[in-house]
Amino acid sequence: MIILKTETSDVEEKPSRFTQYIKESNHRTIQLSKVIDGYRLLENKYRSILSCARHMFAIAINCVEHLSGIKSGQKKVDDLENEIQNYKTEIGKYHKIIMSDTWTNENVIINGAIIDEHKKKLKSAFDANKKEDIIEVLLSLRVNALQTNPELRENYVEDLIKYDILNITEQKSNQFVIDILNRQEYNIRSAMLSIISIIVSKYEGIQYIVSQGDQIVKKVIQIMKGTEDGQVLQRFAIAILQKMSVKSLVLNDNNKNEEIKNLNNNIIKIFNKYNIIDWLIKLFQRSRQNKVHEFCLDYGSALLANILGYAETIEFLFDNISFYKNITETLFTLIEDKVSTQVLMHYLMCLNYLSQDKFRLIKEEIKFDEKIKKFENDYKNSNENDDVNKKTVLNLSFLLFHSNKGKEFKTDSNNNISRTNEPLVFECFKDEVC
Repeated sequence: MIILKTETSDVEEKPSRFTQYIKESNHRTIQLSKVIDGYRLLENKYRSILSCARHMFAIAINCVEHLSGIKSGQKKVDDLENEIQNYKTEIGKYHKIIMSDTWTNENVIINGAIIDEHKKKLKSAFDANKKEDIIEVLLSLRVNALQTNPELRENYVEDLIKYDILNITEQKSNQFVIDILNRQEYNIRSAMLSIISIIVSKYEGIQYIVSQGDQIVKKVIQIMKGTEDGQVLQRFAIAILQKMSVKSLVLNDNNKNEEIKNLNNNIIKIFNKYNIIDWLIKLFQRSRQNKVHEFCLDYGSALLANILGYAETIEFLFDNISFYKNITETLFTLIEDKVSTQVLMHYLMCLNYLSQDKFRLIKEEIKFDEKIKKFENDYKNSNENDDVNKKTVLNLSFLLFHSNKGKEFKTDSNNNISRTNEPLVFECFKDEVC
């Protein structure tokens, strides 16, 4: 037998081209990850610096206005030196972020510390009954929110909740908020409502507001009903309730969705208990005779559509057929009016929810389908509407009342008028009184 011997070599075998490619690819992937991380850090720094600069300008403007008020005698200050020191502290915190040489995510945490300091100042001003200081803190929080980059506004709202800006979690009570909303000063109540509206822009904010009971919601409803139509207080109140009526479902999280559903249902029960549907219908009727701010009609009609989109409301109306008949016939009257395209679309969505099969007999009695067709024909032949808006409204009407999609829409519990998947929008009105 011949045994073949294999010669060995001290020379290292050259790796294949495929192996080399894999190694180079891994190296490039690591380098690319570092570049991406660096870019994200740089982007965060840019946004934070831009936000800080805005805050510093706002503080500076507020300071100048404050000093001008002191000079003119409109404002009195017991301790001017302390006031100046407070402004220095505020500016110094933002200045520290901008001038930091070693930038890390910890720099962003300082914003939380600023919110925490606002919380302490607000509580201190309230306890000392210094109304000017209460307004100043609330407006400062509001300015920060309005000047925050839209893409970072969710983070700002989360910080307001995390640091318990309204003392709800710490005190395990809504009393602090209720006491401020019960004050006589219009601008203090307006400023507090604006902060609540910012907070409920996120589902977690709604949770926060109702975490110790429904007293705040009831108070907001009371303010909405008790304020002259179209006034700033009423606008903020309607905005708060509209945001609280929106369903915020989470993908691939059934437990979370069940939690959200229970909260939504509880809020809608409060709305129905305090007859918000009836109040909104009467507001829209009053708007036919007297000028009502467009914001109240827009958000109010969206709020009505959202409430009608809940199964609990439909069951409530089914048990109160005379009320169902009244609001349905009123809505048919309202869609004949000259209103904005947005409001008209909300009215049509309301009618869609009211067109469910369980109301078939009463629909026949009030000639529901015939009235829809009459509206579509009249609107199509109207000369008062431009072609773009006319097409938008008629397409929506076809979708809601003549297609299978419309049937799905009115029975789908997930449908709601919301502003999700977009940067948070915070209300700001030109006629606000500070």
